[in-house]
Amino acid sequence: MGYDQDSSQAVYPSGEKNSLFASKDVHSTIFSAKPGWNQLIRRLLVCLVLGLLFLGLFYIKPSISIINQFNNPLSFTTKLDYPPRHPRHPPPRHPKHPHYERCPQVDPLWPRRTTHALRQMDERIESEEYAKVSAALLSEAIQYRTVSYDNMSNPDFPLDDPLYDSFENFYKRFISHRFPKFTETLTLDRFNKHGLLFTWQGSNSDLKPTLLLAHQDVVPVEEASLDDWYEEPWSGKIEDGFIWGRGSFDDKHPFIAILEAIEELLNADFEPRRTILLSSGFDEEIGGTKGAKELAKYIISIYGETAVILDEGSTQFDMFGSSMVGVGVTEKIRMPVTIEVRTPGGHSSQPFPHTAIGIMSEIVVGLEDQKYNTYISENHPILSLLTCAQEHTENFPPYLNWLLNDRLEGNIPPEDDDILAIEFVNSVPKYLQSAIMWSLTTAKSVNIIEGGIKVNSLPEFVTATTDTRIHIAETTESTKKRTYEVVRDVAKRHGLKVIEFDNTDPDTPNNSIRLYANVLGETPRTSPSDPTRNIPYKVLSGTVRSLYPDGRVIVTPVMTPGNTDTKWYTSVSKNIYRYSAGASIADSANMHTVNEKMSAERHVAGVGFYTNFIRNMDEADV
Repeated sequence: MGYDQDSSQAVYPSGEKNSLFASKDVHSTIFSAKPGWNQLIRRLLVCLVLGLLFLGLFYIKPSISIINQFNNPLSFTTKLDYPPRHPRHPPPRHPKHPHYERCPQVDPLWPRRTTHALRQMDERIESEEYAKVSAALLSEAIQYRTVSYDNMSNPDFPLDDPLYDSFENFYKRFISHRFPKFTETLTLDRFNKHGLLFTWQGSNSDLKPTLLLAHQDVVPVEEASLDDWYEEPWSGKIEDGFIWGRGSFDDKHPFIAILEAIEELLNADFEPRRTILLSSGFDEEIGGTKGAKELAKYIISIYGETAVILDEGSTQFDMFGSSMVGVGVTEKIRMPVTIEVRTPGGHSSQPFPHTAIGIMSEIVVGLEDQKYNTYISENHPILSLLTCAQEHTENFPPYLNWLLNDRLEGNIPPEDDDILAIEFVNSVPKYLQSAIMWSLTTAKSVNIIEGGIKVNSLPEFVTATTDTRIHIAETTESTKKRTYEVVRDVAKRHGLKVIEFDNTDPDTPNNSIRLYANVLGETPRTSPSDPTRNIPYKVLSGTVRSLYPDGRVIVTPVMTPGNTDTKWYTSVSKNIYRYSAGASIADSANMHTVNEKMSAERHVAGVGFYTNFIRNMDEADV
């Protein structure tokens, strides 16, 4: 907001007593009818002084121009002028908002109780020789094609189908053979044949267990993409310091790192006080309804509650000149939606104006054109990330500092005009923008479409399936409503009936559109993330920092944009965290696509992390 001279200039009568320019001399000099050059210059100088005084009375607000927001949510231009952040005077705490408090960092945490054998174990894991062994184990695991296809989630899909042979071989030929102490010591319970629960019984049954999660299955490799891979996707080739192949990062890196860590601890004669559980589903990539869902039910029936749950999730990244590690403290609700269009068939020589495929195409376009707000809600973990960055990073931008302080004072903007969210997305490196933006909005994509059986026959039945990940502050019902609005408008144009989400009538007549929604898992909760108040998070945070020289990393709560098996474990523990041990964001860049790979160095760092985390939790008073 600036001083507009043209709109606020006024001429005061020379005789008006209360006028700023009541003096006749001043008035005649500055506002004479025929000013010369001297008068013009003096007039400009007076106006300049008055303008500066006026600006000094008010705090300058940012002037922000949002360009093409709807076509590209990352395309914004800004003109900002904020007071700089003084490094010696960080923003004050806000006791009335606990999640707005500054970001305490704990010291790097190593196990206190040790033995000669455990010290030798630590040295072995840090050796070049073991790094080669560790990379070879991950490489071999990748060669087992433990693929989940969407049709395998069908309740009637047989668990003895040949597609599951790779899962059985993965356990019998790989896990049992390569990890003999692990297989001999830990008890194994199976669920739906391929869900695996390994139990390392602790000596103190009064202590709640440590629960580690890692899934066996991976996403398929499209045949059309094979030529785009640098290395064959099922080779597990070790090249240029990376292990290449499908599942190298998601999720065989943490699974194999856990197996290695427990094998090494057993070889070092470590005896836990706290029971350690490793729960491994086989259908995480297709919802986890046969694996994680059943495993979680059993665990809660036996143990009631675990001390902590640690699953795959966030990684290390650089932001504002500092290294940070994100720990996922919650995740979005996932809700796939299926849309069915039924219309009469016929010969293609006598078509209708719009076929079922054409009608479905209109729905798809409508869904993709539908925009969701990008905003930071009051309890969003991104606020914690921003606060950690403000408190600890080297180059936190002054304009973000101004906006964040304003938010922490309780000034919450409308959801469709959250400048802090927009500016944060634009301020981070490009490789982080997508993850952060999709953490702050509902993500919806149409990923499967099927219809038509013959080129000269009109299609009678067409389906499309969307994958929807819902903003933490929104609900399944509000998201269903927005999908329904798109479908309703298309149906109205074509005279079709809409069968809504909650309709239980099994019959779907011709000339209709039907909607189905499948909410996967329980409603996520946000886990505690204050290390001064929560011991499991303190242990996790300290163990993470122990991986880095002198603990030079900032550990921060984040939102996990994706979905994990933890969605079925909400009732098992209040302390659920998502962290891909030792990994960086570079390792996650190609998951679910071509050239997936995992750094060999960071994989073996993950082994060290799990040995320390298991021991640190064993010593924790929780």
